Amino acid sequence: MPMKKSIYRKLTILTLVSLSIGTGIYFKDTVFDAAESDYQQVNLMRGYREIQPLKEVTNYQLEVPLYNQLDAPSLPYGCEVTALGMLLSYYGYDGNKNTLQDQIQKEPYQDENGLMGNPDIGFVGDATGKKPGTGVNHGPIADLAQKVVQNDYQVHDISNQSFDKVIEQIKEGRPVWVVTSIDYEVPSSRDKLAWQTKQGMMTLELKHHAAVVTGVDQTHVYLNDAFGEKKKIEYPKFEKIFKSMGSQAIYLENNTIS
Repeated sequence: MPMKKSIYRKLTILTLVSLSIGTGIYFKDTVFDAAESDYQQVNLMRGYREIQPLKEVTNYQLEVPLYNQLDAPSLPYGCEVTALGMLLSYYGYDGNKNTLQDQIQKEPYQDENGLMGNPDIGFVGDATGKKPGTGVNHGPIADLAQKVVQNDYQVHDISNQSFDKVIEQIKEGRPVWVVTSIDYEVPSSRDKLAWQTKQGMMTLELKHHAAVVTGVDQTHVYLNDAFGEKKKIEYPKFEKIFKSMGSQAIYLENNTIS
């Protein structure tokens, strides 16, 4: 009788060890399978559900309409309103570049005293290329955008802030109007011009151009260029371009969302 009890104990221990090993192997296989798949694994022996952690989103792309400032009737110097038109169209507004150019605040290219127009106040000169013209900075663009959207949206001018602020908006689903260089290269001192206005001496950026940031991933920034092209620029490079062109940026936020 004692012998049978001893054998029974050994068999029980052996059985428990086998079950333990078997359970361990099954659990290991389950975890391995879960790591290899994108769906949830259910571990019936352990009595709980294995849930995979959510992957961090690193690629943001917004579907923004693409416009070309050279489409008839062309605006060779109308990159800013063309980019604004793309931004407005994203929210369902009429983004006609020529209409926007007609509406924007204007500055004469040069007055009777030889002083140049101030792009901080309005568009300088003629955008059609028939007469001299240059462009306009973020302020008048933001003012025009607010007139178009009225109280439905709030126009935020985040100029003179870091490029991180632009990226934050892309991640929130908001495209951003920006000033860039026309060739997407960092401008040099030769690309700047002393510009005497009524308000004082300014620096005019000869490579001044406008686009809409539509996306970002870990390595690149994506833009709708006002010449009707989609651009993909290395992140660090575009950050330098953005800063060198005055860190000019605006975006829209829906006022109806609490």
